[in-house]
Amino acid sequence: MANANKKHQALQRLKEEVNKKNTELAFVDVMGYGFIGDTLSSGINADDTWTSKLADDQATEVKTEVNHLAGVFRSLITLIDDAIRNTPETDDENDSSGSPAPQ
Repeated sequence: MANANKKHQALQRLKEEVNKKNTELAFVDVMGYGFIGDTLSSGINADDTWTSKLADDQATEVKTEVNHLAGVFRSLITLIDDAIRNTPETDDENDSSGSPAPQ
């Protein structure tokens, strides 16, 4: 019987945790609200806070930077998925049926 590969299991747990955090931070749009940068920057140049050309520029900068940060964290899932695909689920998957047993 094949033993579970601990690295594969750890990568699966890491993926679950990163997905959870991305959702908590609203880096993943699960509800269809759009990018988080749009939401966070919308109050910067709102009528009840601060309005000016500088406020518009700051809102644009915040939106760009937050969306970039969210993209980095979302791409982390792709890297973890690649690592999972390239890591055998069991320790025995590295052995081919025609190769002799290790000594």
